[in-house]
Amino acid sequence: MMARQTLRCLLISAMCLVSTGSAFGQGQPAPAKPSASDGCDRRLPPEVLRVLSEQFVGWSVQTSGTLSSTARDRWQAAKPLRCPGIAIGQFANAKNPAFAVLIVGCGKSIGEAKLVVFARDDVGYHENVLEQISSGAGNYFVQSARVGQFFDAVSVQKFGAASTDSVVLFDAGKDEYGVEAYFWTGEGFRHEPVDY
Repeated sequence: MMARQTLRCLLISAMCLVSTGSAFGQGQPAPAKPSASDGCDRRLPPEVLRVLSEQFVGWSVQTSGTLSSTARDRWQAAKPLRCPGIAIGQFANAKNPAFAVLIVGCGKSIGEAKLVVFARDDVGYHENVLEQISSGAGNYFVQSARVGQFFDAVSVQKFGAASTDSVVLFDAGKDEYGVEAYFWTGEGFRHEPVDY
């Protein structure tokens, strides 16, 4: 399984290099979409795809094909409506939807993952890396959920939650079971362990 994932990541990286001309030193690279199966990349706006392809070279969106078997079982049990690497919600403000993207490393970064939120303001999307995972990337997936699903009004006030939705990060490894909810406080993102 690890060899197949490594080969997939190497192929994705090579395709990105060839499609941008970077492999042959041809001027400025053109924006390239990160390759993702399951149509995951179709859920993201072009501006977010551009940032992913330019600033996160060698990383791809987590898909059902890159999940470990235990994570895939847990993800399917949650009756997912979306890609395991993308959650959409009002994570930062009520005006614009934001995108939480779980990306997994390829090549030398294989096994690593990053949780990145892309929030939009009047200027455009801005990325914020919420979590860097050093190993076991295939065990993680994301979903969105209402903040009120986890916290009562007293807790919302105590934690300073200022967003409607939270990004929910699942660790569904064989010997792991952890769920963290990330929510906006008005000054930055905060996370708390939750039962889900």
